[in-house]
Amino acid sequence: EQMADYPQTFLGIPYILGAKGPKAYDCSGFTSRVFRDFGIELPRPCYSQGYSNSVGEKIKKIKDLQVGDLVFFNTNSNDGDKWDHVGIYVGENRFVHASFAEGEIIVSDITKHYWAKIFAWGRRVEL
Repeated sequence: EQMADYPQTFLGIPYILGAKGPKAYDCSGFTSRVFRDFGIELPRPCYSQGYSNSVGEKIKKIKDLQVGDLVFFNTNSNDGDKWDHVGIYVGENRFVHASFAEGEIIVSDITKHYWAKIFAWGRRVEL
């Protein structure tokens, strides 16, 4: 339950590429901060969070996500990797993330066409 509520306390904090808080975050800076506050160190940058098997079990389908899972998206299909963005799933098809496009930490619906289309995978981090 805490992992559903806590990430949402960051809503509205600005997005700045490379920022790791507390006044601004990028996507992996945000996820690293939230998990660090629960005693878990995630690797940086975001590339490492998505590709490292040490981060947690890989979840391949949106329907299999659970609260607290990291969610990864391929926002740039031209760069050769499988994902470029990370957020935290908070249940009810929602995830919290530091959005470059919106310029701040927001909640988005993972089932909306854009996000569902570019969903790469999730990772279940044991708390």
